[in-house]
Amino acid sequence: MKKLFYKIFPKDTYTFPVIKIIVCVLLWPAVWFRRNFYDVSIETEFIGIIIRLALWYSIPVAIGSILEIRETYQKNHKKAKTTKKKTKTKELSIADIIKLSEKNDIIEIKAIINDEYILLGSSSECKTIGYEFYNKIYYIEEKEFETIESFENELKMLFPDNSVEVAKIDGVSPYKYNI
Repeated sequence: MKKLFYKIFPKDTYTFPVIKIIVCVLLWPAVWFRRNFYDVSIETEFIGIIIRLALWYSIPVAIGSILEIRETYQKNHKKAKTTKKKTKTKELSIADIIKLSEKNDIIEIKAIINDEYILLGSSSECKTIGYEFYNKIYYIEEKEFETIESFENELKMLFPDNSVEVAKIDGVSPYKYNI
């Protein structure tokens, strides 16, 4: 159900969490003043239990939505540290990024675009027996790509000058890699 709403309302917006909070907040007065809407005396015990469960469930949903808004805010406003940025970053071409992502089953590259960090790379699933990787995908932040060509096209759209400023590769300096 959550995936359906995230197709309508993308994850980087506040719309869905705000709607959840509004529904949770409106649920409380609607239940407390339900005798204004219908005759409470015909309400069965089962309906009363469902109403009480809905009320108690609305509290963690509202709190979770508030935390979701906070997380979305932090994700939308993460900024790269401009101090000492030039000494620790390395300019890589899109071909280098493609080569790294294609060669490694799992790799995370922390790149900088417009003074903001973005994560890109490749990811795979692994069976613990035999350590064989399968279902390899390429990604840029939340966007996933099944083919290296679509990944490369998206990189070319993000970085039209064919140059990517890389801060980290798998959590270490890009200078540790022989690229």
